[in-house]
Amino acid sequence: MLDPNSIDLPAYAHLPGVNGRHEEGFLDHVINLAPELTLSDGSGANIPWLFGLRLFDVGFFWEAHEVWEAVWLRAAPNSRERFLLQGMIHLTNAFLKQKCGQVKAAQRLKTLAEECFVRAFQGAKGLSVMGVDFQEVELLMMKL
Repeated sequence: MLDPNSIDLPAYAHLPGVNGRHEEGFLDHVINLAPELTLSDGSGANIPWLFGLRLFDVGFFWEAHEVWEAVWLRAAPNSRERFLLQGMIHLTNAFLKQKCGQVKAAQRLKTLAEECFVRAFQGAKGLSVMGVDFQEVELLMMKL
């Protein structure tokens, strides 16, 4: 299995309105590794999911969103995985807006993310979805 930590990070973090977009398809080599179906049980081998977490952790929010979108599209409708990924995508956008000084937009996206996380973990105290638990996402949201 490919180690997500061995994949090169982009040369820079894209900030809309501040710097140029990356070339079209620059993350396809990672996106194309997404499994046919996104399942929590397989999250430890889901390279785009794991690489997206790495991108997020180092502040590549736009890039994490791009990678996670492919993973989200392959999650079953109304599944915990789909809600978690949708929340993470909203959260990446919130951090991106915050970084660009758009505080109101960041707060609106944070609220959308929180709604998704509630649905992802609803009725399952202590549950981990895609290797993430509710306390972890709460800690991330507190940074906004």
